[in-house]
Amino acid sequence: MMLGIGLLAVASTLTFADRTEVRGRDTSGSVAGTDQSIDAETDPDLRLKVRGNHDDDELSLYLTPRLILSHVAYDLCGPSTATASCGLLPNIGSTYADKPTPEILYAGGVSYRHTHGRTSISFIEQATYGTVDAGSLLNEPLWTGGDAPPQIFPIPKYPDIQLQLVTSYGGLSFYQQVTPRIDFQANVSFGVYGGPDNASRATFPLTESPELQLKLENAVSHVDDFILTAGGGYTAVSTYLGPEPGFAPGPRTPEDVAPSSPQYSVRGYGEARLRHRWARHAQTEFALGGVVAFQQEQNDATSPIVTTVTTPYPTAELSTMVGTPPAPQPTRTPHSQLIVVARVQPVIDIFDGTIVERADGILGGTTTCGSNTYRGEVVGQYVVPTDSSPGRYRFLYGELDYARQLSPVMAFDVGVRAGAETTAEVTTCAAGTACGSASPIPSANSETIYEGEFFLGFTWKPQPVKL
Repeated sequence: MMLGIGLLAVASTLTFADRTEVRGRDTSGSVAGTDQSIDAETDPDLRLKVRGNHDDDELSLYLTPRLILSHVAYDLCGPSTATASCGLLPNIGSTYADKPTPEILYAGGVSYRHTHGRTSISFIEQATYGTVDAGSLLNEPLWTGGDAPPQIFPIPKYPDIQLQLVTSYGGLSFYQQVTPRIDFQANVSFGVYGGPDNASRATFPLTESPELQLKLENAVSHVDDFILTAGGGYTAVSTYLGPEPGFAPGPRTPEDVAPSSPQYSVRGYGEARLRHRWARHAQTEFALGGVVAFQQEQNDATSPIVTTVTTPYPTAELSTMVGTPPAPQPTRTPHSQLIVVARVQPVIDIFDGTIVERADGILGGTTTCGSNTYRGEVVGQYVVPTDSSPGRYRFLYGELDYARQLSPVMAFDVGVRAGAETTAEVTTCAAGTACGSASPIPSANSETIYEGEFFLGFTWKPQPVKL
């Protein structure tokens, strides 16, 4: 209590920002549930920052909800459409956004940092809860330059299913400057992502993941850093075994169940990374490492048989960021940035909780000239085939947009996004089931999804208020 009073007595700043986006998307391909839709979304961001003496303590409280009006205009291949023209539709107990529907994802968090000498301790907790349709949930986040582009999401197979979603991330970090050149950091975290109820978990399983990470960074020269990272994690997966997408309501049959997923996985990893700064605004990073994952799997949802598998996964990354220093306003000297990333690493599939080995390629660039900014990015993803993940995913995504700063507090942007996704999952029918064979037979189920989208955004960011 006394700490909070002391912090408030020193310096407090209240900031507000909001970005409103109107987007039109067209999802199509060889799957059912495709649609054309216009959505509107506004994302207010309210933050209270409190600082102590000499910035030794900093407390932040923030609210960042997503307010969405989906299907302002639409042409939905939904449950009211004849099956003959629409194909099989999912039946997982969720509802469809087949009319203008308000959606709210409540989000917020708190963070605290204390620094004393060469030691720093920080804490963060952030959470999200609400209802959203899959098309809005997996809408690609806007990249504004600076760091590498944010994580790219897959195209939803059924974009109009409304789901409940809960996410939570809590972390405690300890930092110590051991010597003028060596830093040590330890992080403990716990993350939750997925559906809070059965209807949502049939599409988005609930994953709960505690993790420990240790990092040692050595500035071997004034332009080179050598970083060693090691850690481990555990992921528990909860999946609803209800009616499978594509089956009508009725008596449950052995085939009328959702795909199963691993009950849990345990991971240990290590990585060595070298960072080289060519100039003030140019650097390259190279990393090599590996992950060993132990998974418990239930390959057949109708069978109580559970198998276990231990799989090693290599990790590698090569990234380069090159830029020119920002020019002071109001000069019209261009400021540019180019980011190239090639990466191979295992990730957790958000749709079934399995660990897959994925290769990513990222190319992003921005140019700012006066009040005008031009941005573009291209991202490719490919799941590397392994025994436990037999090559089932390819994704290519691109974005191009233009932004203009109208005033010190207002800006707008306009652009297009497009993606193409192919899944080629290999499944094996058990002997004596509806496959029509007396012995197990592997079969490939290939599906393709395309999505195009235009968007128009407006950003308002007034000056911070000192309290």
